[in-house]
Amino acid sequence: MQTVSRYLLTNLVIAYINGYHGRNSKVYDRRLQLFKGASNPITFTFKNEDQKAQDITSKSFEFSLIDTDSKKAVLTRNLTINDDGSTFSTKGTASVTITDGDLLSLDSKFYNYAVREIISDGSTTYFQVTYADTGYNCAGSVELIDGAFPAFAPSQTVESFTGRTSNNPFPLRFTSSATISAHPGQNNNEKFLGFKLKISSINGITNNCVHT
Repeated sequence: MQTVSRYLLTNLVIAYINGYHGRNSKVYDRRLQLFKGASNPITFTFKNEDQKAQDITSKSFEFSLIDTDSKKAVLTRNLTINDDGSTFSTKGTASVTITDGDLLSLDSKFYNYAVREIISDGSTTYFQVTYADTGYNCAGSVELIDGAFPAFAPSQTVESFTGRTSNNPFPLRFTSSATISAHPGQNNNEKFLGFKLKISSINGITNNCVHT
């Protein structure tokens, strides 16, 4: 029998509100890894240049995943503030969960990420930089990995139906030399299959009707 260890870890990232002041410098932070096929929770700790967690109870932050080729943000999410102002273990922390659906359309490759503070004075909203290290680098690195979990199987489309006699209780029939797989091994369900029927014309009346 094979015995395998799995680890329930907090994906913790340090972000700096202030940059390098000559003390306790940290010149880089580790690369983030995100996995397609599952949700990826990430926790950020906001520190100053002395590596001390800062009070962020009244702050708001935005996480952006940036395509390194197009330089455009492909995913933007607001962080949830975990800091309640009194609990030591959550001081300076905020989190975000990147879901399977968020990553579904993205290519597996390297991306950059950034976290910026959202500041509003009541009439104007602007953004302030936070840093990935104490060397004033604001962008972090993300590797999006595919293959660790089962891949999404797209729906199959069937369009070639043939009409049957009007008194037949089943007026439409689908014929094919191939099979339509429900992928039971992937969805862990061998008994149920959902389908959607789109009707474009009924008794001469053209309309787009969807039945499930």
